Amino acid sequence: MKQPAKYYNKKAIGTIKENKLKEWKAVVQLRLADIYEGEELEAFLEIAELLKKTWYVTAFATLKAQNHSDASYSIMIALIKQFAYNGEHFINLLKEREENESGRYQESTGD
Repeated sequence: MKQPAKYYNKKAIGTIKENKLKEWKAVVQLRLADIYEGEELEAFLEIAELLKKTWYVTAFATLKAQNHSDASYSIMIALIKQFAYNGEHFINLLKEREENESGRYQESTGD
């Protein structure tokens, strides 16, 4: 269910990198207006909470269980890399893991 921007902004406090909160608010507005209507915001915040605790194995399993389409998965990778504590490290681990499993990791170009 689509939530208002203030829900995602409040939930992000303490979950994402503090220096990224202003940028996050702009991203929330864009994501709420796109085809997914912000669906990936909730999914991202779930992963970000796990990464802040360095619960990488749980984050891997959660990301997989979220069952993203290719487009949604690319958005998730970009959000994790940009906003999550330990996000870049997680993406590197994810890339290694999925390459070993012939997974679907794709480098986001930011387009």
